Amino acid sequence: MDPVIEPSRDGSAKAADSDVAGMTQEKLAHELIVLRNAIRQHRDERGHDRCWVDDARLYRILPERELGDATLPPLSEFLENCTRFHQLRQPPEPKG
Repeated sequence: MDPVIEPSRDGSAKAADSDVAGMTQEKLAHELIVLRNAIRQHRDERGHDRCWVDDARLYRILPERELGDATLPPLSEFLENCTRFHQLRQPPEPKG
């Protein structure tokens, strides 16, 4: 199950999204466009343009506007995770 596509079983997402049921079609369309634009902007950030500020920008779009815990792990763990992130995001080597 993909938690982004399918709602949580514990009901937490359902409670957070209870405002959606009362929205007009026009308001829903507006919300959809806002979300799509935010996701595209986040997707298109490159290099040093991509940072925790981009996450905060996305989180502020949510009705609860919670930024979450921005505490960083110890530097050694942080750098290890950054290295792993970089390695996992490399495109596959061309077969030839």
